[in-house]
Amino acid sequence: MGTPGSWKKGQSGNPKGRPKLIRNFDFNSACAERTPEYMRILEELAANPGTDAAVKVSILKELLSYGYSKAKEVLDVQSSDGSMSPNPVLIDKTTK
Repeated sequence: MGTPGSWKKGQSGNPKGRPKLIRNFDFNSACAERTPEYMRILEELAANPGTDAAVKVSILKELLSYGYSKAKEVLDVQSSDGSMSPNPVLIDKTTK
């Protein structure tokens, strides 16, 4: 970055402006494409005797949560008049 006064009056210090964002990038597709590789890396880390036990537990929890999904919780909701809702509410506990 230039020192104050190093540009002529009306001259920009960044003539090309802010860099353009990458358009049409599909993050979900990119992750899905790499999932087999990432799973293999996690499996190798979990099987490695040198991997810390806490790290192994974390890895295995992630692997199992994707393989078996986390449990969903069903709640009966009581309305303001005291009656129970005929439709139970499903709480998705898979989101963090």
